Amino acid sequence: MSGPPAPVKDELAVPSAPTIGSSLRAALTAFYYNSWRLVPANIVWGVVVLAILALAFVAPLIGLLVFVFVLPFPTAGLFRLAALIVRGEPIALSDALAWRSFARRALGAGVIVGGSTVVLGFNVVVGLNSLDPVGWGFATAAFWGLAVIWLVAASTWPLLFDPLRAGEPATALVRLALIVALVNPLRYLILVLLLGVFMFVSTILAVALLTVSAAFFALAMSEYAIHGGDRIERRRTIVVTS
Repeated sequence: MSGPPAPVKDELAVPSAPTIGSSLRAALTAFYYNSWRLVPANIVWGVVVLAILALAFVAPLIGLLVFVFVLPFPTAGLFRLAALIVRGEPIALSDALAWRSFARRALGAGVIVGGSTVVLGFNVVVGLNSLDPVGWGFATAAFWGLAVIWLVAASTWPLLFDPLRAGEPATALVRLALIVALVNPLRYLILVLLLGVFMFVSTILAVALLTVSAAFFALAMSEYAIHGGDRIERRRTIVVTS
C-alpha cells in the first residue's frame, strides 16, 4: 500500500527576469483587482498635476515650487501602493496618504528629480531659443541629461518605497536601480517609452490622467524594478508550491 501523499509545501524562489509583457500583464491584473484603492490615490496625484498646469499660467514660480516640493508626496504614495501590491501585501488607501512615514525619501527624491528637471528643462528652452549652434549643443546636452534623470528615476522610485527595502540606504537603491536598467537596456528603454507614450496620451484624455495613468505606470515599473532588483540580489521572494 502506498503511503499518504506528501504534504504540499510552499517555498521561496528567486524571481525570473522581468519582461515587458510580464510587467504590463501583471500591472493590468493588479489594477483590475485593486482599482478601488488605486483610483482615489491617482485622483489625488492628478489634482496636484492639474493644479501645477494651472499655476504655470497664473503663477509660474508657485507652480514650480508645488512641482518640486508637493508632487513627490502623492507620487510616492502611488509607488508605495504599487510596491505593496507587488509584494502581495494587503493595502488600503491610507497607505498612499501616510506621507509622514516616507516623507524624507519622497522629499529627497522629489527635490533631486524635480529640481534637475526644472534646471535642465530651462536650459533646453534657453538653448533652443538662442539661434546659436553653441546654444543648440547646450540644449541637446541638457535634453539628454533630462532623459537620463527620468530613466533612472523610473526604476528608483519603486525600490525606494519597496517595504522589504525600507531600511536600506537610498544611495544603495539608486545603484541597484541603475543595474536594473542596464541589465537589459533596450528592454528597459522600450518599457519606459511605452509607458511614457501612455502618460502623454493621458494628458489629452484628462479623465485617464486623473484616474488611471500614474497608478498603472507605478504598477508596471514596480513589477519590473522590484523583481529585477530581487533577481540581481538573488533574493528569494517568489512563492512556489512543491
